[in-house]
Amino acid sequence: MSQCNKKKICVFQNLPFGGGYEYFSLTTKYLKKQTDWDFNLITTNKSYINQNIKKYFKRIIKIKIPDSKNIFHFSVITSNKINKIYKKKAIEINKNYNFAIIHPDQFTQCPSLVRYLKIPFIYIFHERKREYYEQTTNNYYTIKKIISRIIRSPSKIIETKSTNNVKHIICNSHYSQDIFQKTFRKNNGKTYVIYPGLSSHYKQKEKMLQKNALYVGSFNYYKKHKTAIKIAEKQKLKLTLVGNGGEDLDNIKNLGKQKLKNKFKIIAWANNRQLKKIYKESSIYIAPQTTEPFGISTLKAKSGSLYTIGINSGGTPEIIQHNIDGYLIPNIKKEYFFSKKIKEKQNKLSSNTIDWNETAQKIKQIIIKIMENESSHN
Repeated sequence: MSQCNKKKICVFQNLPFGGGYEYFSLTTKYLKKQTDWDFNLITTNKSYINQNIKKYFKRIIKIKIPDSKNIFHFSVITSNKINKIYKKKAIEINKNYNFAIIHPDQFTQCPSLVRYLKIPFIYIFHERKREYYEQTTNNYYTIKKIISRIIRSPSKIIETKSTNNVKHIICNSHYSQDIFQKTFRKNNGKTYVIYPGLSSHYKQKEKMLQKNALYVGSFNYYKKHKTAIKIAEKQKLKLTLVGNGGEDLDNIKNLGKQKLKNKFKIIAWANNRQLKKIYKESSIYIAPQTTEPFGISTLKAKSGSLYTIGINSGGTPEIIQHNIDGYLIPNIKKEYFFSKKIKEKQNKLSSNTIDWNETAQKIKQIIIKIMENESSHN
């Protein structure tokens, strides 16, 4: 361990608040607690960095990215200007750091920065650029949306080209690993599956099942809020939906009021303190998404002893154990599964859960091994 002390680690991230951001902040927190390494953060937007995480970085360096005026301008920025900016920044990183941890970039998921790194690094893969692989909006197949995706296709090209150059990839679930390997077939790197940790802030004693249900997720089509409303309607549950905005917000609000009437509540935004209170007041969690890699919100529900109803799809089966700490609906197209009454039982945390300290420990071990292998080849 002593040879790895005082290593300089560059952390890159460009994510809005959400599950990916939480993964970045908590793994950084526990990596810093477990090592004597110096961490510097490189980001394109300092406003996304909250005060609690700033103390774990020696420096926070902002990369200035030109603002996009319209969709055509955005395409030029992602395909040309950002690439040049990242290439220049990579020269500094190669000169000043021993290792880099690359989190996703909201522009392209895997940033073109990785193509120019000469130092060893790992890429944290949560998901691919969804809009190019699955229906993500109600109007996904309209001419306007199709043209929009064509215009912005450089971001997909950059994602593919950059990802195919990564040697070490950490995936947040076996489902993510499978998606990665199927999507980026030219990548010959090594993938590792390391689950996100359970947050101790949400832990509660086991609670008896009541009729207060919760679902947390941005109000977008692919989050399947309509399925959550349908489940709540069939189970006669009170449902609270919490998100951080999204283009489907109005449609979801109208449907919820129509189907559940006074048993429906929608909260467009909640901070961490409010969210903890909402989890505490709920006893059932609905996880209706079908392509979610590994839902942090579902993990929080599990940590808070909420009985979870999920779909047997995506990364959800890696969180919920059927009839142990929740219920997995085999097929969302089978209407009768929504009508099956959930059991009146207490929720129990299953044995396959880990905490963030353990998540960081596993990442640290991989980083040390990669650095040792690189040094032995030099």
